[in-house]
Amino acid sequence: MQSRFLTVVSLLGFSIVAFLTSADPLSAQQIFGRIFGTVTDATGGAVPNAKVTITDQNKGTTSDVTTNESGNYEKGQLIPGTYSVSVEAAGFNKASTKDITVQVDNAARVDTTLQAGNVSETVEVTAAAPTLQADRADVQTTFSSKQLIDLPSLGRNAQAY
Repeated sequence: MQSRFLTVVSLLGFSIVAFLTSADPLSAQQIFGRIFGTVTDATGGAVPNAKVTITDQNKGTTSDVTTNESGNYEKGQLIPGTYSVSVEAAGFNKASTKDITVQVDNAARVDTTLQAGNVSETVEVTAAAPTLQADRADVQTTFSSKQLIDLPSLGRNAQAY
């Protein structure tokens, strides 16, 4: 009787350990994107302590970040969508960039060059450069819903199509 009890406890313990070690907590999917960049002046020098306002163009929500001593900024945890970035600093014209696309688990780089002048003047950039993912080496593919429906899967014959 006691050996049967030890066998059951051993199997239960082994099952729990196998379950806990089989879970991979680091492979969770990312659901957010981010925007980062560098703010410089007309000579290429960094602009520290510039206020960067990131606005979701569809929802109207805003987030403010400040550039560091190297003129760099970053805002993560952004819901995928279309954003605009406005930058202002003392002694410079305000600059803004619109139609920045943020995608899941992807980073959009928005570098801004500020021109010396009055803060009440705004320089607006209307064409954004395509997103280049220079900080990561992964490859991304986006599938349409039709492509996903047409994919072969278990239970369906891949040769039937």
